[in-house]
Amino acid sequence: MWDKIANKYHIWAEINSWYYRIFANEILKISKPKLVLDICSGPGVLGRELRKILDAQVVNIDSSIEMCRISRGILGDALNLPFKNEVFDLVIFCFALHELDAERAIKEAGRVLKKGGAIAIADLNPKIPDSVKILSSALLSIIFGNEYAENLLKKWKDLKSVEEIGNIIEREGFKIEHVTKRVDFWIIAKKI
Repeated sequence: MWDKIANKYHIWAEINSWYYRIFANEILKISKPKLVLDICSGPGVLGRELRKILDAQVVNIDSSIEMCRISRGILGDALNLPFKNEVFDLVIFCFALHELDAERAIKEAGRVLKKGGAIAIADLNPKIPDSVKILSSALLSIIFGNEYAENLLKKWKDLKSVEEIGNIIEREGFKIEHVTKRVDFWIIAKKI
């Protein structure tokens, strides 16, 4: 599915680059990384926004060949990252965790993250009313097609709560520094 919608998703990400810029600025209040891993980076717009405001190298990794072509990223599996332990200063999941086994993904991110490094997560808030989820899905089906919208709606409903994700993060040896909850949510934590 991701290869089929990669170009449309890239346009969508460019239109919404303001969101990535705001998220990047929030991350930078907590972390000043030199080496960043953007897991499930899609077209790499967040990484570009980070590079605009920070002197850092950003590594994009995604499971979609087309997304990697656009981002010039590495083709790889978020649950089995092709990196050594404790390499990165910052690991990001931006609208990616709902596509993954959250516990395994966070554990793997922690493995490649240096002590004192940060993990930053932005994703869909599973606690918002189903009517908002259905309306959002209907809008996205117009842009990306029914397969994408149906997949997103199911995974949004199945996503662990922000509190459950926070608990996983803390069990994996992180201290939560920032939480924001809206239609989306942000969690930023430091590895201790």
